[in-house]
Amino acid sequence: MWTLIKNEFKTKGSQPVFYIILGIISLLQVLMVTMMIKFFDTITVNSPFLKAPFRVNNAFYLGRSFFFTVIVGAIIGYYIISVEYKNNTWEMLLLGTGDKKKILWSKFITSTLYYWGYQVIAYILFLIIQMTYFKLSVDWQFSMLALLSLIFSSLILFTLQLMAHYFISNGTSAITFAVVLIILIILMGRISKFMSYIVVSLTSQYLLVIVQFNVMYFLGIIGLNIFGAIILMLFVSKKFNL
Repeated sequence: MWTLIKNEFKTKGSQPVFYIILGIISLLQVLMVTMMIKFFDTITVNSPFLKAPFRVNNAFYLGRSFFFTVIVGAIIGYYIISVEYKNNTWEMLLLGTGDKKKILWSKFITSTLYYWGYQVIAYILFLIIQMTYFKLSVDWQFSMLALLSLIFSSLILFTLQLMAHYFISNGTSAITFAVVLIILIILMGRISKFMSYIVVSLTSQYLLVIVQFNVMYFLGIIGLNIFGAIILMLFVSKKFNL
């Protein structure tokens, strides 16, 4: 398994375009959120949990970052999974290892590590802007909560995107299907209060909507996303066929 994951990283290491695209998107994400914060000048929130300017800016970042998360998921899914269809290399991979599940899981783990790495780097860039441009002191406790939200709270939706790339051989069609599906899920949050709770649990929105932080609820959201992602990948490993 780990050999397969290392090979995935080696393969992507020889494809600078993949890293350049992710780098450009991370810069666009941070710069766009920074410009929006500056444009609105003073962002006000009703939650006493988000009264401090640093927390307000970070909450704004969490709220606006989901759009870029979807884009990143599409790019990672294409370059790590759909590229095998494009290059007709799925059969070679399967013949080389003889274990379909290991290949599928290694690609999932590699994709997730890239996704986490992207979130960490983009958020660090935003923290640097908070300290240098906005001249704000970093609230490290809240920063850790925000980073955990970015890493884990959209894991189910990220895995759904990867599923589209596993089951749809055309990379463009897989991206289109996954993006439309996620948009529909988000729009469902406007239908009822119950659905809005589900959407909050599947995105990094929890810290934006709370009045008082509940550590058990927060850990529950993280646990739900990890468990849900594993269940989805178990389904993929069982149903995937060339």
